Formats: sequence, C-alpha cells, structure tokens
Amino acid sequence: MDQRGNDSDPGAFLAPAEVANIATFIASGKKVVMFGENTAWTNWNNQILGICGGSHGGATDGITSPVLTHELTEGVAQLDIYYGGDANGGTPLFDQDVATLWPSCGQVLTILEVGSQQIDQWPLFDNAAFFTNVADWIGFLDSMPFSDGFESGDTSRWSATYP
Repeated sequence: MDQRGNDSDPGAFLAPAEVANIATFIASGKKVVMFGENTAWTNWNNQILGICGGSHGGATDGITSPVLTHELTEGVAQLDIYYGGDANGGTPLFDQDVATLWPSCGQVLTILEVGSQQIDQWPLFDNAAFFTNVADWIGFLDSMPFSDGFESGDTSRWSATYP
C-alpha cells in the first residue's frame, strides 16, 4: 500500500472503512507492506503506523545500517535514505527507523521512504538488495520456508542490536 497525496491534499487520508479493511486484512495473517514518506506525509504516516500502534517520529536522511538480523536485511550493509520518515514503535530494521516490522500486529512492514526503492537508486549502497528482499518476503506463502531458513512469523531467530 503506497502513500497518497500529502498533508496539503484533503484526499490523502484513509477513510475509517479503509482503516478497518486494512486491520481485517492484517488480522487474516497475510503479509502487509505499507509505504509512507517524509514529514510532508505526517498525517498519512500516523494513520498507517497507528493501525499497529505506532506514530510518525519525524524526518530522516542519509545512510542507515541494519540493526536486526532478518531475511529483510540479508545482504544489506547500508541503505541510502532520501529524506524519509522515522517510525515510533515496532521493531526497527535499521538504525534510522525508516523500515519497521510490527510483530505484535501481525506480519506488517512499514517503509517511510519511497525514493530509495526507485530503480535509478538501486546501484547506490544496498538499496536493490533491500527492496528485492522486501519483494521476496511479501511473495512467499506463510507455510513456505525462506531460502535462508527463516520461517514466516518465527521471530525466535531475529537478533537486534537496537535497544
């Protein structure tokens, strides 16, 4: 799910029925990736993060490194962020909380930065590896093992260096 409009666009918000539908889909156990952006999308970010109990924590920019060993960070040493957003809450994947897992909410990943996923940005650092991992993660069925031995929904093998 990608962000729409920005905070100055009155159509950029999720209707209550949309929030309920997203929450129902998450509760079904399926994987969900929700995109937000920088502070121009603060209201949008708060809406999508709020579904899992989080909130928008401000802006972030520059190089970020993984703080969680997970199939989403496999092969990723650094990610280049182009004025994205930080999340409050959840389990951050990087030292700048631009990509966050929400294990208490289901199999949800939020990414508050869309610029780094653009194909022209893939040669920079490990942007291509990260977004390939995201595509692989969202594409596997829950009952299928990941190529690196992680099982969907199994958080026992995650290791965090983030406090």
